[in-house]
Amino acid sequence: MIKIIAISFLSLFQFKILAGNTPKSFHKYPSKMHHVQMTKNAWDRIRFGGNFGLQFGNPTTILASPSLGYVPSAEWLDDKLMWGLGLTYIYSRFKIYSGNSESNIYGGRIFGRYLVHDNVFVYSEMEYLNATNFYLTMPRREWVTSFFVGGGYLMPISNRGGISVTMLYNLNWTPTHLIYSSPWNVRFGVMF
Repeated sequence: MIKIIAISFLSLFQFKILAGNTPKSFHKYPSKMHHVQMTKNAWDRIRFGGNFGLQFGNPTTILASPSLGYVPSAEWLDDKLMWGLGLTYIYSRFKIYSGNSESNIYGGRIFGRYLVHDNVFVYSEMEYLNATNFYLTMPRREWVTSFFVGGGYLMPISNRGGISVTMLYNLNWTPTHLIYSSPWNVRFGVMF
């Protein structure tokens, strides 16, 4: 048993010596294996996550929006920019003249986020959603475009992502907007 421990200890010591004597030219010209590692790291720039939101009033709205983001690897960006795509589903319940009504809203969005200082970011988004227009005599489904701008705070939970709180303003909101009862929108999200 003592021989096995001694041989194991010596072999670990030998590997440490060999690892410390790597020629400098090895790092100057990356091998194919190094290229595979660089390609794998490109996948590390993809972020998964999403937002959820609640809005109370008339209408009451529950939002779920999974997203896929990408952090470009440009030296001058220093991993501060992220852009991506997302799907959006909104359940909405509201009061109209004849009583309560419900609506299911769905669609997609594209977004961009830039960290301006530590964990503070600016954010913009274009959202394209399909909703029922109850303001018409004969309600029908319509596509609605919303342009959001704003900012927020990101609480890191790992080196890849964190939990965010975002305050957004809808640039093309009107009092008869089909989806949001206010131009202001608060979202809570996560990215990892």
